[in-house]
Amino acid sequence: MLTKNNYETYLKEKRKYYAELLYERMNKESLKKDLIFSYLGARICYYSDYPIRILFEEKFLDKEKRTQFLLNLYEKKHFSIFAHTPIVVNLSDINVETRERIFKYFFKVFPIDEFIAIFTLRHFAENLPEEKFRKLIDIELYDWRKDNDFMKSFELKSNIVIELSEFNARYLQSKLFIFNSSIPEWKVVLAYNISRVCSHQWVRHTSINFNQRSHRYTDVDAFCLPYRFQEDYDLFNRIYMDFQDLYGLYTSLKVREKFRKEELRFLMPQGTATTLIASAPIFVWKDFVEKRCILQAQEEIREIAKILKQALFNEKT
Repeated sequence: MLTKNNYETYLKEKRKYYAELLYERMNKESLKKDLIFSYLGARICYYSDYPIRILFEEKFLDKEKRTQFLLNLYEKKHFSIFAHTPIVVNLSDINVETRERIFKYFFKVFPIDEFIAIFTLRHFAENLPEEKFRKLIDIELYDWRKDNDFMKSFELKSNIVIELSEFNARYLQSKLFIFNSSIPEWKVVLAYNISRVCSHQWVRHTSINFNQRSHRYTDVDAFCLPYRFQEDYDLFNRIYMDFQDLYGLYTSLKVREKFRKEELRFLMPQGTATTLIASAPIFVWKDFVEKRCILQAQEEIREIAKILKQALFNEKT
């Protein structure tokens, strides 16, 4: 008889059992392309530079170093980054009752049709023993640089992004990247130098998987503002100077090691620039587009939704 005390153990054992069942039926070939997204998701958290450069790092290009890096995350139970990698599983030889139980025990499973469903690498990271999980990730990846359809980039124009520095102000680039996985129904989106105002709205779409640049581990180095603030030079200059004053305080306290970065980030505004990676099946992106293309949506996230509407669904805005 199940009790409150043993229910969690029961669930863990069931998930492990079904993970082994799914392991034998999964499309492992897709990992050669889609494992890239888990690496991106992991490194985005600690990276402040132009995000595509992540895919040129030695520990990404070197199979042994990449495997060990991902395995370290597995061992530390940082499972969320593995949710960006989709895995198709054919369940046609499993009876209806068992299929229903599988969907019950695993969250964020997306059926494509009656017999085929999209799971993610996270489901296997959480439930497979280390030896089997290593076999999944210890693979040669395909060369994404030779695939013109792998990634499309778009310049975002709703905001200005300004570097915070003790020297002169510098305008930075704000971009959106859309990636095609090996599974047509799965899309990965990366937004670079968007505001935390925008990311706070984005993460409300809970069916999407997210990882975000952390200002616990990276320095605050830029902020975003709607272009309308530039129409009044005196106002814009005052805002910039106020941000610079906050940045000066942030920097001086960091240098003196009086406070940790995770505490100092409280000093900075919601307009702080960040990077966000998001992944989901196409019907979830459809829901995002429908909710964020409306006039009531804030301009920054509405611009992103309009780009996705055109790029993913060939619909004009």
